[in-house]
Amino acid sequence: MNRFLHALYRFPKIILAVIFMVTAFFALQLPHIRIDNDVLKFLPESDPTRLAVLESEEHFGGALTISVVIEHDGGTILSQQGLDCIVELSERLSLLPGVDDITSLSTLDSIEGDDDGMVVQPLLTALDGRYDIPGLRQRLSSWELYDKFIINGGESASQIIVAMKTGLTPEEREELYFSIKDMTESLLPEGFTSHIAGMPAITVLVTTNIKKDLVVLIPLVTILILLVLYLSFGHLGGVLIPVLTVLISTTWTMGLMSLFSIQLSILGTIMPVLLIAIGSAYGIHIINHYYDHMHSFDDSTRKDLVVKVVSEVGKPVFLAGFTTLIGFGSLVSSTVIPMRDFGVFTAVGVFSSIIVALLFIPAVLMVRHSLLSGKGRPPVLSRGVERGMGILTRLSTVHAKGVLLCFIVVLATAGYFSRYVVQDNTVITYFKPHTEIRKAEEAISRSFAGINYFDIVVVSEEPGGVLDPGTLGDLEKVRQWLLHNSRHVTKVVGYTDFIKRINQALHAGEPGEFSVKRGASAEPVSSDADFTEGFWAAGTDSEEAAGGAGFFDEVSFFSAEDAPDEDPPMPAGLTEDAKTGVSEEEVFSALFTAYGRAGGNADMAAVIDELKRMYNYNGHRFYEIPEVPAVYGLENDDQLKELISQYLLLFSGNLSSYSDDALEPRHIRMTVFLDSSSTLVLRELREGLDPYLDEVFGEGVDVRVSGPAVAEEALTRRIVDSALYSILISVGLVCIVLLISYRSIGAGLIGSFAVGVTILVNYGIMGYASIPLDISTALLGGMAIGIGIDYVIHFLNAYILGLSLSGTTAKAIEHAFRTTGKPIIFNALSVAAGFCVLVFSNFNPLMYLGILITITMLVSSVSALTLVPALLYAFNIRFGITGEKNTRTEEQS
Repeated sequence: MNRFLHALYRFPKIILAVIFMVTAFFALQLPHIRIDNDVLKFLPESDPTRLAVLESEEHFGGALTISVVIEHDGGTILSQQGLDCIVELSERLSLLPGVDDITSLSTLDSIEGDDDGMVVQPLLTALDGRYDIPGLRQRLSSWELYDKFIINGGESASQIIVAMKTGLTPEEREELYFSIKDMTESLLPEGFTSHIAGMPAITVLVTTNIKKDLVVLIPLVTILILLVLYLSFGHLGGVLIPVLTVLISTTWTMGLMSLFSIQLSILGTIMPVLLIAIGSAYGIHIINHYYDHMHSFDDSTRKDLVVKVVSEVGKPVFLAGFTTLIGFGSLVSSTVIPMRDFGVFTAVGVFSSIIVALLFIPAVLMVRHSLLSGKGRPPVLSRGVERGMGILTRLSTVHAKGVLLCFIVVLATAGYFSRYVVQDNTVITYFKPHTEIRKAEEAISRSFAGINYFDIVVVSEEPGGVLDPGTLGDLEKVRQWLLHNSRHVTKVVGYTDFIKRINQALHAGEPGEFSVKRGASAEPVSSDADFTEGFWAAGTDSEEAAGGAGFFDEVSFFSAEDAPDEDPPMPAGLTEDAKTGVSEEEVFSALFTAYGRAGGNADMAAVIDELKRMYNYNGHRFYEIPEVPAVYGLENDDQLKELISQYLLLFSGNLSSYSDDALEPRHIRMTVFLDSSSTLVLRELREGLDPYLDEVFGEGVDVRVSGPAVAEEALTRRIVDSALYSILISVGLVCIVLLISYRSIGAGLIGSFAVGVTILVNYGIMGYASIPLDISTALLGGMAIGIGIDYVIHFLNAYILGLSLSGTTAKAIEHAFRTTGKPIIFNALSVAAGFCVLVFSNFNPLMYLGILITITMLVSSVSALTLVPALLYAFNIRFGITGEKNTRTEEQS
């Protein structure tokens, strides 16, 4: 080995020149690094969810939308000023490059019935520059589609939905988002505020904040590691050489990513911080051993000194680096593309760190030996650590059983809390609560249906096949199931809304089951006592059962002294004769009947809705999918299908967002809005929805669930699987490497057990602190194994050397603490300090990861310096080296 090392370091200046040239080449690639955080691109190209979203974009246009909400502070948005702002903003947004479609008050159509059957006109109309605000209010209130979709309940805010074109580059999406933001702010009148949210906005802001993180975190981690190294070695050379080593290897890695056109995601923020933090470990061990031996050599034999140091520490450094490489390389099995890329290139970075450490540092020491000369009194940190090693030596030998018992308690506690780890990767929660995007998302979710949604797409084999009344009726059943089975579904908008509205408009003039003609009697009221009692109870003792508000809580009855001086205005279209011709008995008869039909515990809105159906107010009775031929004077379903086709011929509006063809669609969709962005909500919902879809829809049609929310949920499932596989692969491979390297099953088991403790403690903390398992924290397992095993390897290597020198377990443990205890502590502090900077990240997952990795370093180093020696001593593990066994005398010494 020594002959090989003498030959390797024969020309140190050439080694340095080659390293600097390679570094310069990769440094030139750094400006070309691109960042992309499109969630869809995180999934493999063959993923069914990704394919479904892309297919949906192909048939219905841009699937990704940005929500722009204009809100009047303390007033109504339905004013001349507010509507002017919406109209102008909608027009100017539609002209931006990258915009596929605009949905707003100024672009939507109104479908109304008239004497000729049906009229389709703009929702917002104007005469001589003045908007028809009363007419707009009437049209908005006449169709439930608009509520919480384009206007909020209090009329204080309106939403503009900007659909992006497909295939935009990350740079184009970023330019579009900031153009929308700047344009909205410039057009906003005084007294109005705006909120902008949506998945494209979120991904753009993730990219923007990644750039900010990189600018802040890389210098910060470098400074912190410099500080820790200075406190550890107390000499400038011992500080600069390890740091320069990791900066070189990090430049190689990031430059290589740019050369291969690998785009950075949110995990890209972690990579340079991680490489700088963990790469310093290899240099620390070399420098520490160099300091230990340097005064035994003079300048004439400094090459012999370097060879001696590398021959002693080279194997554990390489082995520690190799096992770290395995920990990160295990992520290659991940089906989440950013995690896979992170695993590959972090492994490359670790390998580069090993090569640079074993070539660059020895070469520098041979060329500039003076860099490490003149070592004076050990720094305060070093002296304190040396005293601590004596305490740990006694603790792990005399009190070995107590140490093992403590770890058993820790494992049991961590295992208990690890059951509560939540699996959730919600991109909006990456941002801190005080950020603009979080506030916008919360504001939009309060006033509107929300920004998180998914699509249910129905596909037929033949053109027009989806127009079958049974298929459309089944889709309506799904709508009702969603609204009644999930409290998180806020609104459902889709193709069937328009079919129902057209049907309603064309039958607006037909009489209902009830009429208000003079002398007519209402339909008889049921004499069922339970029904009558239930009706009255809704306003008295059953308020809780009725949802907290009884029927009569929402109806005002005047006493004689409180009655208004004038009669209230009559509803539009109701004549004086009709008004006076309705008896009190008929009114209450209709109310009782409507309440009974609405479900017994219905609120006022449901009762009014049923009354509209009973009287066919504006065709409300026919707000349905035509499914019963006899109701429409037809004989069979084929004629109903033909009727629906006729509806589409009459309709002149735009349905391209909900069907792939105006007259004979094969694809139609329904969009389901959720009040939560959590993937847990959709996962729970789909547990019931997927079986229901299979149950409801028969042969001849295919039903697909897609959209941004589904993509996030699919990504979460893959993240969880990747985390599990990474841990299993890492533990298995590390166990094998240790077994082969030390030719001992005990070494493999001890190493696996030590890192297993670290992993379990981390997940226990996550469960206790409600830190979710997401795309960042899913890296913990592989990172804990890859980094934590280093300390075990260095301790085992020193222990085996001590066995060969002393022959007794106790003295071997003492030798291990004396020779490798300090660098383990220095290494752990250096890496922990490096990852601590992540708490300053703009992202919650990276902040959590920084905290957890810091804890990992502390737990893994403590395990290596307490659990490992306690196991070695308690079980007298000797790795085949013969010698004396431990004696009680040695325990007490």
